[in-house]
Amino acid sequence: MTACGRQFNDGDMVAAVGVPHWKGGNPNKDPICGRRVTVKDAQSGKTVNVQIWDKCMSCGYNNIDLSPAAFKQLRPASVGRFKVDWNFS
Repeated sequence: MTACGRQFNDGDMVAAVGVPHWKGGNPNKDPICGRRVTVKDAQSGKTVNVQIWDKCMSCGYNNIDLSPAAFKQLRPASVGRFKVDWNFS
């Protein structure tokens, strides 16, 4: 169950962002839920579009945590963390 009150699987194109992006109160009704984001691999330039549906408690302000399917659009899962640029669409 995500912070927005929805369930997803590894094949969904979703992401989580750090707590500073959330307004507080009931997270199920936060305006960030469902917002579209474009994520760009800073090295390869590949992009992926995802929707924000969860909080990443360990993420800093500029970090984003991608679902496995979204991550694999940019790099192999074995890579782990890497630099991306992302913006709300």
